[in-house]
Amino acid sequence: MDSVVWPEKVYRQVFARAVIILNKTGVVPTDSLFEFGLAIFHVGIGSQMSRPHQPGEDRFVAILPEQINWKPFAAFPAGVQLAVVVGDPTQPGPYAIRVKAPLGAKLMPHRHPEDRVYTVLSGVFYIGFGDTFDGDAVTAYPPGTALVLPGDTWHFHWAKSGEYITQVTAVGPLGLEYAHADDDPRNAASKPHAKV
Repeated sequence: MDSVVWPEKVYRQVFARAVIILNKTGVVPTDSLFEFGLAIFHVGIGSQMSRPHQPGEDRFVAILPEQINWKPFAAFPAGVQLAVVVGDPTQPGPYAIRVKAPLGAKLMPHRHPEDRVYTVLSGVFYIGFGDTFDGDAVTAYPPGTALVLPGDTWHFHWAKSGEYITQVTAVGPLGLEYAHADDDPRNAASKPHAKV
């Protein structure tokens, strides 16, 4: 039988009823009721709060900047790199990746099936929305900015003023679909950046 996770409000109601019943029956002395009920309450919540760890998250790990392993990614244009920080973006489950784009790099209009949270780590991150690239329609976000991007939102990026690094957290698997097949480096076998 699966265990049922009850909200804290339900535990409080059960606790209050138990105190009333125990007080009336005299099973537990009145001066000990609070401590008795509190112990039962915390044991109940504690047993409901444990859950399995995600892959690679069963122990404390610190990933220092110099340990980030930057690599080309076939779906990105030449010079844009990806690093997997936590998890496996090719599998179902949470992941964190970083994207580093050099000055002038453009990620043409694309979308991801998964909801994403972008955090700008360095540089200025320019993003625009729609299925057609428009350099005049991008908005600049400085380091420290967090952006929530719902899945299936057409958007584009531009390293307009210099290199930027973003961290993306999401639940995989990661997907990337370009609005126009000609913009997808994976479809351009004859172009130099397709060998990334």
